[in-house]
Amino acid sequence: MDEQTFTLQKFRDYYSSHPPQVEDVEKREFGFGTWEKKIEYRHMHFKSNEELFARILNDKPPFISYSAAYYEFPDARPMVKKSWKGAELIFDLDAKHSEWDTQKKFPDCDKFTCEKCFSHIKEQAWKLIEEFLIPDFGFEKKDISVNFSGNRGYHVRVKNEEVLSLGREERREIVDYVLATGIGFSNFFSFVEQKLKEASKERKSTEPMPSQGGYFGKFARKTILRLGEKEFAEWLLGKKNATAENIEKFASGIREGNWDAIHIRNRDEKFQKIFEELKAVSSAEIDANVTFDTSKLLRMPDSLHGSSGMCAKRMKLNELEKFEPTKEAAIFGEKPLKVKIVEKVPELQFLNSIHGPFETDAEVELPESLAVYLICKRSARFSAD
Repeated sequence: MDEQTFTLQKFRDYYSSHPPQVEDVEKREFGFGTWEKKIEYRHMHFKSNEELFARILNDKPPFISYSAAYYEFPDARPMVKKSWKGAELIFDLDAKHSEWDTQKKFPDCDKFTCEKCFSHIKEQAWKLIEEFLIPDFGFEKKDISVNFSGNRGYHVRVKNEEVLSLGREERREIVDYVLATGIGFSNFFSFVEQKLKEASKERKSTEPMPSQGGYFGKFARKTILRLGEKEFAEWLLGKKNATAENIEKFASGIREGNWDAIHIRNRDEKFQKIFEELKAVSSAEIDANVTFDTSKLLRMPDSLHGSSGMCAKRMKLNELEKFEPTKEAAIFGEKPLKVKIVEKVPELQFLNSIHGPFETDAEVELPESLAVYLICKRSARFSAD
C-alpha cells in the first residue's frame, strides 16, 4: 500500500464515524479535490447529508469544499444559471497570507506552521470577532461560527437575514473597514479654533475618545494603553514631562476628546506616527478576496484537509482562545508509525510533544497524526522496513 492509498483509507475511516452535518446542504454547491488540485470537481449537488455521506465514502476525496452561497440550482453551469439566493459572510484568516512577517521571522513556516504563527493567526480571528463583528457591526454571537481551516488558519462565518443578501460591493466595504483601507490621519482629528479670553487662538482636538465606537475608540484606547510604556510616554511627552501626573493628565484629556491637555512638541508628526502604528495593529488580517467573492468554495467544516491530514474542526466561540490545532485537530492519535523523511523537517510541536528537527533520509517512528501530517506535506513516506 502506498502513502496516498493509506492516507485516503485513514480519511475514509474518519468519515465513517463522522458523517457530515451541513446546514442547508441541498442549497449549496460542493467541490471535491485530488492530491494535485484542491478543487478538481465542482458544480456538485446533494439533496441530503446522507447522499453527501455516501459519496464521500465512495470517492474518499482528500479535499471537500462547499459554497458559502445558496442556490436554487447548485449543480447548474455556467454560474449565472445556478440562481444565486444569498451567501453567508465569510472571513478567511491564514498564517501564510498574514501581514505578520512569518517568512522573515520563521522561514520554516512556508510549508510548516509553527506554534507562534498558529497563535498569531488565532489572535487575529479573536480580534475580528471581538473587536469588529460584535461591537462595530453589531452581529450577535449566535450568528457567528468559527472553525479551524484544517491547515494554517481559521474560517469565520456570519449568517443572518441581513448578510445573506449583501452583494460584492457591500462585502468589499466591510473588508475595507476591517483592513482599515482608506482611513487616514485626517479622519481622526478635526481641529477647532477656540478664541480664549486673552483673544489668542488655540487648536483643540475634539476626537477621538475611548468611549466612541469604530476606529476612533480603538485609536484612543490603544493610545491610553501605550502611555503605560515608559519609553513610549517619554518619546511622546518628552523625557522631562513624562511624569506620572502629566501622563494621567494627558490620558484624562484623551478620555474627554482633548488631545491638547499637555503641550507636545511636534505633536502632529508624533500623532501621525502613532496613528500609522496603531492602524496596523488595530485592523484584522483577512483574505479580502474570500469575503467579497459571493461564489467562493471553502473547506467543509469538520472535513479533513489533504495538505495536513488535520480536521477543519468547528468550535464554539468561547473555545477559540484555548484551541490548539496540533492537539485538537490532529485526529489520528498517537499510534506509532515508522516513516522516512524525504526533505528536511524543522522542529514541530504536535500533540503533546516536540518532534524533530529531522534531516533528509532519516527513518523515524512518529505518532500516526504527525506521520500523516508529514505524508500529506509530502515530506515523508513509508519506511522500507
